[in-house]
Amino acid sequence: MAKSVIVKRDDKVYVEPDELSVVSLLSYGFTAKQVSEKMKIGVRTIEGKIAKLKRELNCKTVTQLCCFCIRYKLIK
Repeated sequence: MAKSVIVKRDDKVYVEPDELSVVSLLSYGFTAKQVSEKMKIGVRTIEGKIAKLKRELNCKTVTQLCCFCIRYKLIK
């Protein structure tokens, strides 16, 4: 079940559970390569998910992305 976040007024973004898993692992300090090994997905796929989330949630860095997801209680 995807979670939705309102980024701007009337602007919903849906975040899939596997994308949240990626961000959660990143928030613990894992690199994209380590995340791909843990999730058994290609590194380029992980990098694509990170880039998509950063673009949709208006984040410039991975740190900002993690903070955003924690702030809006998408991850713990």
